Amino acid sequence: MFRYSRWSLSLLLSYGGLIAEIRADAPVSFSRDVLPILSDRCFKCHGPDATHRQAELRLDLRESATADRDGRAAIVPRDLTASQLMVRIRSTDPDLRMPPPDSQRKRLSPVEMAILQRWIEQGAPWGRHWSFERPTRRSPPVANAHPIDAYVRARLSR
Repeated sequence: MFRYSRWSLSLLLSYGGLIAEIRADAPVSFSRDVLPILSDRCFKCHGPDATHRQAELRLDLRESATADRDGRAAIVPRDLTASQLMVRIRSTDPDLRMPPPDSQRKRLSPVEMAILQRWIEQGAPWGRHWSFERPTRRSPPVANAHPIDAYVRARLSR
């Protein structure tokens, strides 16, 4: 019994940590947060492979994802109600829901939906895969401390 309650507590704290990450004011990173979701759930049907592409929609290219298609677009920066991506991933209608039930892809979790929502609200800034991004040096969040300690303290304070 003690093990289960300890496990339950750690699971609850971990989930709480995820929720705290979602609510943070920091901008969503395309390569770290958004691209893995799109790659796992969307690129099978809306990715670079033309032989499997559905609806001539590519979500791996900003131009295609934000293109006007008969008055609608998959992603409309800063407009959740106009973004078909958000409408479709939240839908309970099996004919509209993305990914479709027969696609062999599991439905997005509430955490993943919240990440995509924040990303669109923040203007849906596009990026590239992290390996193509130039590394940037960040200064430690707390001055006059060992850099590792500063990051640990900042994380613990959140």
